[in-house]
Amino acid sequence: MYVRQNMIVKSSLLEKVPGLLHGFGTAEQSIPKSFNPIWEKTKPVWKQVHKTQIAEVFSPGQACGEVDALYTRMNDLAIGVWTADCVPVLLANTSGKGIASVHAGWRGTYDRIVVEFWKQLEKQGEQASNWVAAVGPAVGPCCYQ
Repeated sequence: MYVRQNMIVKSSLLEKVPGLLHGFGTAEQSIPKSFNPIWEKTKPVWKQVHKTQIAEVFSPGQACGEVDALYTRMNDLAIGVWTADCVPVLLANTSGKGIASVHAGWRGTYDRIVVEFWKQLEKQGEQASNWVAAVGPAVGPCCYQ
């Protein structure tokens, strides 16, 4: 479920994660205004390529290369993905000690980008039961008529 507040679309599941500031942008406002200060100071540098590469972000302005998913365990870092007709997926550890953003286009979804993300986290000792996810707004059949 999403709630719309001042042009920020939010997830009721992610709202319960302590210390997490999140939201899905809109066509009119891709980065919600309240996120701009931290986004501009800390956003990673990456190029989305519609594949399954994933990068962990450790520092502000980190160069991540060609990836379609970002995650971090660091406080006060902003991560995100850009979508048009693809699907944004935001994930968070329920303790607030990890967040992720996944760009799930048709190619990445076909190649199982979310599964690849979980494989990477499991190698680091994470358990899926400690995470929640929200699938953001995306294009629908009405857009192709």
